[in-house]
Amino acid sequence: MRELMGEFDQRLERGKGALSIPNKIKVAGIVYTVEEKDVVIIDDCAGYVGLYNYKDTRIEILKDMTLQRKQETLVHEVLHAVLFEFGLKDHDEELVERAAQVLYQVLKDNPNLLGNYQTSIVQ
Repeated sequence: MRELMGEFDQRLERGKGALSIPNKIKVAGIVYTVEEKDVVIIDDCAGYVGLYNYKDTRIEILKDMTLQRKQETLVHEVLHAVLFEFGLKDHDEELVERAAQVLYQVLKDNPNLLGNYQTSIVQ
């Protein structure tokens, strides 16, 4: 078991695991483009690690982070997209951050959660 988890962690670090950063992700039938950026700007302010834009169906992730931080940020921004597509327009940032941290941990610690096969989410 320890050997398998070590292999999984190595695949993650190479960006080839189940939790690597995709170019696109589908939320409630809407395709969001995921972009890694040198700078993430919100309301003319730099210094952010992630951004979710429902109008442009785009998620931005700060490029200069470890893969793990990028993955955590992506889960956070996807959770914003889920809430918006669910019909909730105002999101409590603390709630989103806490839920995203736990969801990230569940996804990372259970790589076979959705089965042993991988298929393209976005066609």
